[in-house]
Amino acid sequence: MHPTRARSTRDQTLKPLPLNAQTAMVAVLSLVCLVAAATMAPLTPLPFIAYPVFSSLAFLMYARDKLRAIRGHWRIPESSLHLVEAAGGWPGAYIAQQMMRHKTVKTSYQVTFWLIILLHVGFWILWMASPETVLEQFQPIADYLSDALTIDR
Repeated sequence: MHPTRARSTRDQTLKPLPLNAQTAMVAVLSLVCLVAAATMAPLTPLPFIAYPVFSSLAFLMYARDKLRAIRGHWRIPESSLHLVEAAGGWPGAYIAQQMMRHKTVKTSYQVTFWLIILLHVGFWILWMASPETVLEQFQPIADYLSDALTIDR
């Protein structure tokens, strides 16, 4: 099976990021997550680092996928885009979606995208309200990973 050729009418221009209520909400939610991730830094700086790194990666992946769509080539799987969003790249993915008009119409994609944002915000609100609860829930996972990654000498 060959990829479908892109329509010549496909929008190929970058748009400025719209300054509307949705963008303001995403900006506030991004800041909430970053501030909360910064409070985790004494335990691990990884979440604080993940947001800018994976947001940049998500933006680049969206750009590549948009270019592939325009050229009628094989696309980046949606699951790969969602994985990067879930790893902390959802702010960059939102910017890419709005600027490139990419992945904004498909309802199933948008539902998953906004659920990822909801999970991130929910996790960080729980972290800010009760870090002990979060640590208690993730301790078995941390113990398992520690045991699995420990090399017996």
